[in-house]
Amino acid sequence: MTARQEDASSQEDSALLERVMQALDRKHDLSKKIAREPETTEIVTQFVGRLESAFGKLSAVRGKRILDIGCGTGGHALIWAKDGIDVAGLDMSPTMLKYANEKVSELELPISFIEGDVRSFNIGRKFDAVTAMFAVMSYQTQTEEILSALRSVRRHLEPGGLFLFDVWSGPGVISDPPTERVRSFMRDGIEILRTVRPVHDVSSHVVKVHYDILCIKDQKILKRVKEVHGMRYLFPQEVADFSSRTGFQIVVSEPFMKHGESLRIDDWNVMFVLMAV
Repeated sequence: MTARQEDASSQEDSALLERVMQALDRKHDLSKKIAREPETTEIVTQFVGRLESAFGKLSAVRGKRILDIGCGTGGHALIWAKDGIDVAGLDMSPTMLKYANEKVSELELPISFIEGDVRSFNIGRKFDAVTAMFAVMSYQTQTEEILSALRSVRRHLEPGGLFLFDVWSGPGVISDPPTERVRSFMRDGIEILRTVRPVHDVSSHVVKVHYDILCIKDQKILKRVKEVHGMRYLFPQEVADFSSRTGFQIVVSEPFMKHGESLRIDDWNVMFVLMAV
């Protein structure tokens, strides 16, 4: 497995592991710090940096309204709100939003979290920018799901508004196919043993990622989680077509976390910035 594959897969791993740790927190009365913000400050800063570039300067970003779709437990929104950015979050999981609201209440931050599906939400507000982090758009495995999500985002942007998202990159996945991997690491005194088995459907541009996660402490299994995540990888031509059909145009496509670089064939993650037209 290459480093680029590991970087890509770590995005969905982060959200899954946070849910696992939160479940353990409730069941075993672990420290509430386990249900902390995901360790994604660098990536969130990357998105703010891209917004800063698009809007001209950070002070301008701080005056903008940002919606984070697929926000999970609010880790990204919390980091932005602490920096003075006006942000709201949307997610389809009531459980994830429950944790998000608990964090907001504890930190007394002015963030609104809304339950909704990225493919069909309509919250009656306009934003200056919408973000979808950690491959949220790759979870839309059907073309119509991607188009529906883009239409939903477009409804909430004024002309000139921006949509920033990262996805698995088609050229990278095809040139460097995913492989089975096993990883063991410690998190808050608990050993996490993670096995990942990909099933690649080249015809549909989808990789079904089979996760098997064991949480072990004192040689006892505290929890086992088995999930399957379908991940769609996208090619630049597809994104250009989808954008033109939903009221957007591409203004930036670059390797994720590599601002200003050109996309290479072996890059597994790509970030797009679309502008509403």
